[in-house]
Amino acid sequence: MLKFNLEPKPGDTPAPPQQPESVTDPEAEEETEGAFNPTTGEINWDCPCLGGMAHGPCGPQFREAFSCFVFSEEEPKGINCVEKFKAMQDCFREHPEIYAEGVYFFHSLSRRVMRLAC
Repeated sequence: MLKFNLEPKPGDTPAPPQQPESVTDPEAEEETEGAFNPTTGEINWDCPCLGGMAHGPCGPQFREAFSCFVFSEEEPKGINCVEKFKAMQDCFREHPEIYAEGVYFFHSLSRRVMRLAC
């Protein structure tokens, strides 16, 4: 059986911890960012994380509801956006062929917001 002595020898200095390499690939940076940039206060409507829901027939309703939620200062967060989420859900239901995935995701988010409102 092999044994390794991992104890430092007298006079050994430990190596400084290595810092993780910074991301230099713009595509990799883009993937790590969310739709909202708190530094600039801007929403990137083309962020892949939004699944294209900011565009298309329900884009205006989505952008209004999402913006309301992001910038909401009400407690619980987004409570003042219930009507906007309802309008967005209604539009999603009218276009299920386009927003099928969005309907499920935002339905669950909207239900949480609406439950808090009642």
